Amino acid sequence: MRAAILEQQGYVVDTVRDAEEARTRCQPNLYDLVLVDVERNPWAGIKFCQEIGKVASPRQQVALLVGYSAPPTTFSAVTLIPKDEDAKYFVDRIRRLLRDVA
Repeated sequence: MRAAILEQQGYVVDTVRDAEEARTRCQPNLYDLVLVDVERNPWAGIKFCQEIGKVASPRQQVALLVGYSAPPTTFSAVTLIPKDEDAKYFVDRIRRLLRDVA
C-alpha cells in the first residue's frame, strides 16, 4: 500500500519479498532511500537497516516502517516512520528524508 502511495506521487519504487532479495538489490548509489517494512520482527528490521546503513553511500537514507504509533525519531541512525500515519504525513516524511540526500 505504501509503495502505491509513493508511485502516485511520482516516485519510482522497487519492492522485494525478503531481506535476502533486498541485500542483493541494495547497492551503494543505487537507491536514494531504502525503506524497510517489517511485520513481525521490528528488531530484525532495525538490524537489517543498520547493516544496509554500513554499506550505503552518505547520500542514501535508510528508514524503517514500524507497526505501532511512535514519534518520528532516529534509532541508531535508523529513521522510524509509523505505519499508522495518514498518507499525507507519510509522503511528507519521505520528501524530508529525500531532501536530506539532495
